Amino acid sequence: MISSFYQAELLLRPNLAAQPTDVVPGTIKFFENKGADQTTATNTENVDGTGYWAIRAFNNDGAALAVGKVYELQVGGTDGKDPQVKKFVDGTTVIYRQGVVAVNATADQTWDWFALKGVVPFALVDGTTDVAVGDCLKIDTNSAGGVNVLVKSAGAWTTLTNQDFAVAMAASTADSANTTKVHLLGGPALFNQT
Repeated sequence: MISSFYQAELLLRPNLAAQPTDVVPGTIKFFENKGADQTTATNTENVDGTGYWAIRAFNNDGAALAVGKVYELQVGGTDGKDPQVKKFVDGTTVIYRQGVVAVNATADQTWDWFALKGVVPFALVDGTTDVAVGDCLKIDTNSAGGVNVLVKSAGAWTTLTNQDFAVAMAASTADSANTTKVHLLGGPALFNQT
């Protein structure tokens, strides 16, 4: 006889045919940062006491995703592929969107972890306009440093706007996208259309 709890779990569980068997899609997990040498969630040395919350999502972008770039978290309504991530695309309507940062290089049509909130030591920040510690950062799809990276917003924490997605925890002054420690704020931000 199957327990009523197990029956209820089977009824509530989404179609897992194309989903990972180790982690239920949409699961949110905390990853501890591993110190200066960390580049992905799989590194296990030098815990530094900080970390970030990440969500298990499906890469439905049509291309591989790069570590540290910012992507849009969506619900596409496709059975076995939700939640999903795609590149931000400029449009004509300015709306609030939930961004996430790729924790690993992720092949197209596969599941992986994407950082939502907390201290991320591997975000890509374009320092063409110099970024100082404490500066607010917004998502940009058309910066000199590439697409779907973070760039300086209005200024410091005291000037936080509805476009801000993160706060810089390290300076970024290179005229290209470079790995920078940031604090993801965790909520949706008004998408900055360029």
